[in-house]
Amino acid sequence: MNEPAYDTLIIGQGLAGSLLAWQLLEQGQRVMLISREDRQCASRMAAGLVNPVTGKRLVLSAQIEQYLPTALSLYQQLEQHFSQRFYHQKSMLRLFRSTDEIPLWQKRVADPDYQPYLETTTRQEHNPGLQMPLGGFRQLQTGYLDTVALLDRLDEYFMQHRACLHKTVHYKDILINSDAVHVGALQARRLIFCEGYQGSNNPWFDWLPYKPAKGEILTLKIDQLDIDEIINAGKWLLPIGDNVYRFGATYEWQGLDEQASVTAKQELLQALTQIIGENRTIKLVRHQAGVRPCTMDTRPYIGLHPQHPQLGIFNGFGSKGSLMIPYYAKQFSKFLQGDQIDFTEADIKRYWNNDL
Repeated sequence: MNEPAYDTLIIGQGLAGSLLAWQLLEQGQRVMLISREDRQCASRMAAGLVNPVTGKRLVLSAQIEQYLPTALSLYQQLEQHFSQRFYHQKSMLRLFRSTDEIPLWQKRVADPDYQPYLETTTRQEHNPGLQMPLGGFRQLQTGYLDTVALLDRLDEYFMQHRACLHKTVHYKDILINSDAVHVGALQARRLIFCEGYQGSNNPWFDWLPYKPAKGEILTLKIDQLDIDEIINAGKWLLPIGDNVYRFGATYEWQGLDEQASVTAKQELLQALTQIIGENRTIKLVRHQAGVRPCTMDTRPYIGLHPQHPQLGIFNGFGSKGSLMIPYYAKQFSKFLQGDQIDFTEADIKRYWNNDL
């Protein structure tokens, strides 16, 4: 039988598929990345926020000491390679929304594990652009990834290296035999699915329980607001320069699609006035929607199929892709090269059962 032309085929060109392809190419793998013809994905809609401490309960992300340095290192490597900035470090001002949040914050800042990520003093300054009657505090080591700029440059790079193909793949086009996978005329040793929320329809991995969530984001021009840090007040306000801000995001668990809705727009604009007041000139620049590939246990889905090890999955990063994907792309790429790598917390083996 002829030697497969590729070591790895990857279906899906969001942040997960793109960074996994980058790591494999860096290791000398023969890779072909296959994306939707329109190249649309949740990663292109996302704000790319990197925030170690999240949620109403101010919970520190597990394994943050591994995720954050790996992410910053990879983004720096990519910035040097492409001579372009992708990751923007910005502090985050979190506003207290009720007095109940203050003792919780006090508890967190007394915890040594949290101290690198939270300022230990509250902020009571009266920024004329913000409604903050209870004050707030700053979160540290936060920022955002310009996912669109990064994915565009990576797409150009893959195209130049003949490692990318824009076409729609149907599951019926995928054939598996003992030592290769065929996708149309393409042949490889393995195929990795990085399909985002659409992975819930994958016939080989439909036993993995997803909990996808639609999110909508507004891009707005707000004159004379003069804010240069991320504002977090349940929803977040992200300055991206020239009085332009991104504001989001909504969470919807039903009626999942990628269409922007009037209801979400109204919800977001109403929430915005609670943060910056009503007497503002706001111009809508863009309204976007995407579906996050969230999982039932909030952990990613990574690994090889128990019966068809030629097939793998690298998916389910939810709203923390910019933080988590670099670490797992590095780990999984080494695993695919034959290294003994432990990613137990994300391994799909946790869902294996006798019926598979």
